[in-house]
Amino acid sequence: MKRLDPENVHNALTIDVEDWYHVSNYEAKPVLPPESRRVRQNVERILAILAEYHIKATFFMLGSVAEEEPTLAGDIVRDGHEIASHGYSHTLVPRLGPNNFRDEIRRTAEVIGRQTGCKPVGFRAPQWSIGPGISWAVDILQEEGYLYDSSYNPLPFVGDRKGPRTPFAIATTGAVLSRCRPW
Repeated sequence: MKRLDPENVHNALTIDVEDWYHVSNYEAKPVLPPESRRVRQNVERILAILAEYHIKATFFMLGSVAEEEPTLAGDIVRDGHEIASHGYSHTLVPRLGPNNFRDEIRRTAEVIGRQTGCKPVGFRAPQWSIGPGISWAVDILQEEGYLYDSSYNPLPFVGDRKGPRTPFAIATTGAVLSRCRPW
C-alpha cells in the first residue's frame, strides 16, 4: 500500500468514542462485564492505524466511557489527537432539556479535563441531535466555553439537512481553535 503524504491530504476525520449499547434508541444501559465492552480495543486499533499513516483526528468522547476507561482519553491526547465532548450519557439533547444538558457537558468536561489536562473545546451531540429549534443548546455550549459544534451536519436522517459541511463555530470573534485548552 502506498503511504500518503500528510502534507498533501486535507480531510477532517472524526470518531465518536462510544460502545455498541450507547445507541440512542437503547432505553436502558445493559449491565455488562468489562470483557464484553469493545470500545477500548477498537479505539486502540484506530489509534494504531492513524499512527501508521501519520493521521490526526478528533475523538468525540462520551463522559461515561471516559469514566469506564480512565486512561483512554489520555492515550488519545498523548498520540496528538483532539479530544472533544460527545456528552455524558448519549441521550438526545432535546430529551435532556437545558438544565440536564448543561450538567452533562460540565460533567464530561470535568472527567476529560481531569484525565488529560485538557478541556474539550468541541462538541458533537448524540445522533447529531442539535438542529433547528434547539438553539438553546448552542447558547449553553458557548457559555460553557466550547468553540465549535459538530452536530449540524447535513446527514440524511439526523442533524440539520440544511446545516454546513464544516464545524459550526460558536466562539466569539477572534477565538483561536486549539486541540487542547489547559484545564
